[in-house]
Amino acid sequence: MNLIWGIDGAEWELLKQLQDSGRIPTLSRMIETGASGTLRSTIPAYTGIAVPTLLTGKNPGTTGMVGFERVDGTLQDFTDIEDEVLWEIAGRQGLRTCAVGVRTTYPPRPVENGVVVSGDLYTPPDATDYMFPEHLPDDVPGVESFHDGLAELDELQKNADIPCFIEAASTTTRTQHGVFEDIIAETDPDLAMFWIGAADKLQHLAWDEKDVLAEYYELIDGLLKQTLDRFEPEVTYVISDHGFEAVYERELHLNTWLERRGYLRTTPAAPMSRYIGPLVSKYVPNGLTDKAQSVLSKMGGAATSGDEAASHSAGSTRRNVTVPGVDYERSTAVMVNEWGINVLASNRRSEIVDSLVSDLRALHIQGEPVFRFVARREDVYTGRYLDRFPDVIVLPTREYHLNHTLSRSLTSPTGGSSHRSGYHIYNPDGVFAASGAEIPTAAGLTIAAEEFAPTVLHELGVGVPADIDASPMTEALSTHRRTDDVTTIRPRAPTLVDPEQKSTTNEDVEDRLRDMGYL
Repeated sequence: MNLIWGIDGAEWELLKQLQDSGRIPTLSRMIETGASGTLRSTIPAYTGIAVPTLLTGKNPGTTGMVGFERVDGTLQDFTDIEDEVLWEIAGRQGLRTCAVGVRTTYPPRPVENGVVVSGDLYTPPDATDYMFPEHLPDDVPGVESFHDGLAELDELQKNADIPCFIEAASTTTRTQHGVFEDIIAETDPDLAMFWIGAADKLQHLAWDEKDVLAEYYELIDGLLKQTLDRFEPEVTYVISDHGFEAVYERELHLNTWLERRGYLRTTPAAPMSRYIGPLVSKYVPNGLTDKAQSVLSKMGGAATSGDEAASHSAGSTRRNVTVPGVDYERSTAVMVNEWGINVLASNRRSEIVDSLVSDLRALHIQGEPVFRFVARREDVYTGRYLDRFPDVIVLPTREYHLNHTLSRSLTSPTGGSSHRSGYHIYNPDGVFAASGAEIPTAAGLTIAAEEFAPTVLHELGVGVPADIDASPMTEALSTHRRTDDVTTIRPRAPTLVDPEQKSTTNEDVEDRLRDMGYL
């Protein structure tokens, strides 16, 4: 058996602190004796984008995942992942698989030779259809309680009750891990994947409480040791879907900068927007600013044209807010979400994109660069859904969060949040480690999210679909696999679901994502 152990949001700075203090001996042994390094996640580093890329081996421009919402504003889910995922590819080649707790996999779809128990991100608290096959409870009775603690965790996170949250998260994680081990014992899989989503929730809530995080990671480490001792996998992978960092200190009003550089024009409502925008930034809790922005748009009478939807990227997501005070008919570029700018003048797109990239890379405040990354979308994404992404992609440094609102100054104090001290959408540096008897020791590796699925498939000795966007990472393979030629197999056609058949927005799930700052 090969084992994939996912820790949502695990990050190297934290892990190294825990290694130095002796709190995670099992993970430490894996890291010290196997292949390890940075898992370069997607941009932005959202679970809803990153996990589909990890599972499919395909760039977000191919998966079409740009956030947590579809183009029509409803919440996306597993039906929006059109390509085969890791266990489906292995399953149709005769391998037995199980995937337990993996986020973004609700509702599960049928899989050959496999078991799927969906993770929590899109799963409504009262859902019962989160497993395949449907008769799984007959073989593993505990699976029916897999999500019993979900509503409680949501409430505790919302109330910023850290002591009770860590207790409930620990209990839930033990329960879910017990289900995972019961499924392995029942099905004897060739590939088993377990995902710990509560780690991300806890880090959002208590990133500055390192003792609390250490306590939870000790639990994770102990459960990993239990699984390794009991099932003795040939190869074990530990991965995270993104990094983590402290909540930003200041808001950067990027549309104000665009105005000053001549890319954006304003309407008579702009003075009111400049006054209200910083107040929204400072006093409206994180995760609610887009809602406030929508209200302000109606109050401020933002100028729009009948062609506005077309002037934004063809597949723009609902996070593209109509900013009060912006004259869209006369502007050539506008910030559309927390990590991107759209060019509105399509006849001059290439010229304006090049100019924006150059100007943004040169932007400094008090002598320090503002952005850690600036690029054209074509340099970041490839695939059939390229036009869903902003024209210019930007990641600010740790100090800043990008804000839609116009302001009298370029920066302003950040909004507060009683239940969020950690953040990650600007930190794509996740964790990767591979350990096994034949995995040579190697540190400091960098593996792209797209490389993970083909690496696992080749290690398993099965074929890799010809349309996957990357090749196996040699340094993460067993010695005997490094010399094998990669076998390619015919890909399956995308699974297209009629939009009318897709699930509608669930208010509980929507509230959860908003509390975490994703909506």
